[in-house]
Amino acid sequence: MNSFSRNIPKYVKQSTTLSQKVAICVLIFAVLCLLYFYPICILLFIIIGIWTIVYNYGEAKRLSDIAHNRTGESICSFTRALSFRQIDTWIIRATWEELQDYVTHKNLNEFPIRPTDKVEDDFKIDPEEIEDIVERIAQRSRRSLEETDKNPYFGKIETVGDLISFVNNQPKKFVV
Repeated sequence: MNSFSRNIPKYVKQSTTLSQKVAICVLIFAVLCLLYFYPICILLFIIIGIWTIVYNYGEAKRLSDIAHNRTGESICSFTRALSFRQIDTWIIRATWEELQDYVTHKNLNEFPIRPTDKVEDDFKIDPEEIEDIVERIAQRSRRSLEETDKNPYFGKIETVGDLISFVNNQPKKFVV
């Protein structure tokens, strides 16, 4: 039997490998060479930087408006909106906490997530990042990610509720 979900372990990040460090150094060197030999690229970097700042400001405003409309909602209302008697509460808490990094900005302590929120459309999370989120949730809730193709939610994660159901349908790891 699991203990309370507030006692779940934090995600343990794997260290960067030597090949990843070399790849980053090569990329930085390539960008510096590009800027040295083609100074016009600096203008391109400035335009992309300004566009990124404007886009991020708009996204922060959009998420702030959503959070303002959900005043008073918390992890408790999030849990009550799910079938928490059939779902491992560790998965619910891990999902809530892992998604906070993607939707919380400097003006909010916690973003009031709902199970019906669309992961890609509402939170603008890339499908590859969803895989990373699933990995972190599975590790924290002691779920295996073997044979994910047999999971009925495989390739069908659209909402936060689908994400929770996907991890919940994965087998438990037996930790000694």
